[in-house]
Amino acid sequence: MIAATVDSASLATFTLSPTSSLAYNLTVGITVRNPNKRVGLYYDNVEALALYKDQRFGYAPLDSFYQGTEASTKLTPGFHGQQPLQGDVTAAEFRKEQTDGNFAINVGLNAKLRVKVWAFKVPGPKAKITCKLSVPAPGAANGSPFQPTDCKLW
Repeated sequence: MIAATVDSASLATFTLSPTSSLAYNLTVGITVRNPNKRVGLYYDNVEALALYKDQRFGYAPLDSFYQGTEASTKLTPGFHGQQPLQGDVTAAEFRKEQTDGNFAINVGLNAKLRVKVWAFKVPGPKAKITCKLSVPAPGAANGSPFQPTDCKLW
């Protein structure tokens, strides 16, 4: 029903302290598309999440919005701050990815949907969108540039 693509992602900051505290500044550009020709969608309680090694480090509430038939909406959640990460494996994997020049980061969107059919609005399912990204490390010369990435819808 819904399609989503991450068009851009950039890290201004992504560092891990000796105490496993992650300092981050991540900006993501996501296009959400309603390919349906007959149904409009209301997105309520929209939230964006950022995860590293299955640990949530970023959260950004987004404004609710309406999407007409065959419409696309651009969202640009930003995540910045500091978050402690758990476990030693994460630190070793972080250093490896930093050396390789790209970080494996997952970005998710959650929303409660309402469906508009003619003049009627009916409660819809919860949309859960997951995007697996490879984001260039800040200032890395050896990382590959960001590639637009399709997301999965649950």
